[in-house]
Amino acid sequence: MKKVIVVGAGVSGLTAGYWLMRNGLDVEVFEKEERVGGAVQTLRENGYLFEKGPNSFLDNGVETMELCRELHLENELLKQSTRSNARYIYLNGELHNVPMGPGGLIKTKLLSGKAKRGLLLEIFRSANRSREDESLASFVRRRLGDEILNNLVTPFVSGVYAGDPEKLSLRGTFSILYDLERDHGGLMRGGIARLFGRKKAAKDAKSGEEKKPRARNLCSFVDGMETNTQAIARALDHRLRLQAPVSHIRKMPDGGYVVDSAGESIEAQAVVLAAPSYGAAALLEALAPKSADYIKSIPYNALAVVGMGYPRESIQHECNGFGFLSPRNQGVRILGSIWNSSLFVRRAPGGYRSFSVFIGGGLDPAAIQLSDEEMISQIRIDLGKTVGASGEPDVAHVFRWERAIPQYPIGHVERIEDLRRELEPLPGLFCIGNYLDGVSTNDCIRKAKKTAEEVARFLT
Repeated sequence: MKKVIVVGAGVSGLTAGYWLMRNGLDVEVFEKEERVGGAVQTLRENGYLFEKGPNSFLDNGVETMELCRELHLENELLKQSTRSNARYIYLNGELHNVPMGPGGLIKTKLLSGKAKRGLLLEIFRSANRSREDESLASFVRRRLGDEILNNLVTPFVSGVYAGDPEKLSLRGTFSILYDLERDHGGLMRGGIARLFGRKKAAKDAKSGEEKKPRARNLCSFVDGMETNTQAIARALDHRLRLQAPVSHIRKMPDGGYVVDSAGESIEAQAVVLAAPSYGAAALLEALAPKSADYIKSIPYNALAVVGMGYPRESIQHECNGFGFLSPRNQGVRILGSIWNSSLFVRRAPGGYRSFSVFIGGGLDPAAIQLSDEEMISQIRIDLGKTVGASGEPDVAHVFRWERAIPQYPIGHVERIEDLRRELEPLPGLFCIGNYLDGVSTNDCIRKAKKTAEEVARFLT
């Protein structure tokens, strides 16, 4: 039986290993740490449940939901309707609902009348037809103005990427916006064109394309996000090697590869490299040096996730919804907070509320240098301003990520295309991970399953 080695047991590597196994291949997954899951880590303590990394996923991830069914996790799945999940932005001393749809944009206090008029005039602005990439901030500033950038987009980017929109690639992070302007001349024009295109496709019986489902629910598990990664680890069983760092990958003259790990050399017909970019770069230096130089340079922002618990009577705001984000000029240092106990059951003991608070990222890199005491003190002040928290928290845990989320710089998509071209003379070597083209759990699972299918086709 032909052998495949997966390097790295984060979400991407575990998923690839699982589907390779399900395709009947002899697979081993090597992980340098003593645990699986990478950034997926769940802490349970005294009735609280905090996620150190990813907090949830959307149910429009077809491959993610399929994986849950494969692992028989349906009864452990928690769902929260996205429609009833209010999201807030802290502006001018109060929390405002994030507008959903045109009616909400007209009524919202998050934008001035001038900014709202600018939205209506977007359809008349000249288009950038160049295929050159640009920063997300540059795009939003050109098409929608500074106020929308500062009050809506920057907080959103801080929440998703912990990043700075001035440095993030438009094409790498929000390719749909890039395509709407390049292909249709603007957001409104593109939106109208796509609307009519969808109606036409719905009527066209010859169209065999499967429409991607709309997300209806935010999902997690009763015992947290680790439920998924631990279930995959159990399924892999003896195929999973922990505390097994890979030091080299060598191409054999007649095809296949030799993987060196902990003094052992293992031959394999295919290798799936699922390490983070900085780990992947070290293993690619001798095989794809140009791309290794680039992916080694991909920046990561430092971020702290702080789990906080308070008695219900200590919080003035009802905190019924997903949570809030904050622009940088509002007198609070935190990026925002997820209201865990509002989203899912068993996140806090009875009579208490649970928060995950985010501080640092690309717009506040110095925050990671704060001591735990300083960080918690700052968060207490900021939660007092935003949700009316008072008194001592019941619990507080600081989780630090020196390398939290990869930041796609301008030109990232082109450089990843270069990587794939450089890998073409290396049949049987595949790269996956959140540094390539998508940072969410659904992105990682989708690309890992697709890659496992490509490996199976390559070997059979």
